[in-house]
Amino acid sequence: MSRPYLIIPTLTIGVLIQRPADVAGIAEAAAAGVDAMCHHGGATVGCRTMIDALHPAVGALKEAAEGGKSLSEAVSAAADAAKNGAEATKRMAARAGRSSYVPSSKLQGVVDPGAQGVAYWVADLAVQLENPKTDMLVV
Repeated sequence: MSRPYLIIPTLTIGVLIQRPADVAGIAEAAAAGVDAMCHHGGATVGCRTMIDALHPAVGALKEAAEGGKSLSEAVSAAADAAKNGAEATKRMAARAGRSSYVPSSKLQGVVDPGAQGVAYWVADLAVQLENPKTDMLVV
């Protein structure tokens, strides 16, 4: 695994070690990971990358934590936010990431693949939290 892909897991584990794994702790850990990705990768919201799905998902987690929502409710809200963030990339010009190498005429009306992948991943996590298929869930 290449080093940039270790940023989120490393920071997430670091934050979760320092505080309990409640919704607020998970939101804080996810925010630290996304902030590090932006810092090291150079992408920000609006660049047409996975950040456009991750950032609103983290915002939804934080909002859910402040509202006292359960983990399942928080991740479900994050999944909706990630989906909306991914859909928004259809109207964005690619300023970072792999899509920045593709002619803009080919990207119009197409969801950024990284953002779509994030939306799928968070949606699957929400489904697993609501209907676990096993007795062990790693968050």
